[in-house]
Amino acid sequence: MREITRLTRILLVGVVAACGFLVARQAGAWFGSSELVSRPNIQDMMFQVTNVLPPMQTYDDAGNAEPMREFLSDSAPTVFAFFSTGCSKCYAEAGVWEQLASESQRRVRFVGLAATSSVEEMKAFVAHAGISFPVLRVDPAAVKSLRIPVYPSFYAVDGHSHVLFRATGDGGTEDLVSWVGSRSSVDHSNL
Repeated sequence: MREITRLTRILLVGVVAACGFLVARQAGAWFGSSELVSRPNIQDMMFQVTNVLPPMQTYDDAGNAEPMREFLSDSAPTVFAFFSTGCSKCYAEAGVWEQLASESQRRVRFVGLAATSSVEEMKAFVAHAGISFPVLRVDPAAVKSLRIPVYPSFYAVDGHSHVLFRATGDGGTEDLVSWVGSRSSVDHSNL
């Protein structure tokens, strides 16, 4: 009798797993995406396993290629602030990022990464938000490969692209303020 119960449980687990796969596959079909059942590429796996921010092709405000590694430093971590030019939360919080960047520039470097295909949109966002730290344009598809769930998202990395800190979405800016504050003697309680 015990053997039958054990076999029944094994069979039930297999049926549930198969149903879960079919539901995920159908959900992908409903939403026009196979992403729910696709396997991640090797770069995604590298980022998730080694906690290293992979290099992405980025461009300056003139449209010229500008490697991310040019902004890395062994003397201070670099915070890459991923944002979308259409993100109202990003626009509302950009002043906090600017103030944080200017007050802690010796201890932490800031680089904005605008997920947009339009240089003009990036320039307009930067000008209207009053950002003075470097901002690079990155293809939205490249950002999607990192599986960044929402904007804004922040990744602080060392000189070898190892992720020291990450925060995303609601509360991300507050978490960033706390992290930067823990690295410096500057009072960030007023941000």
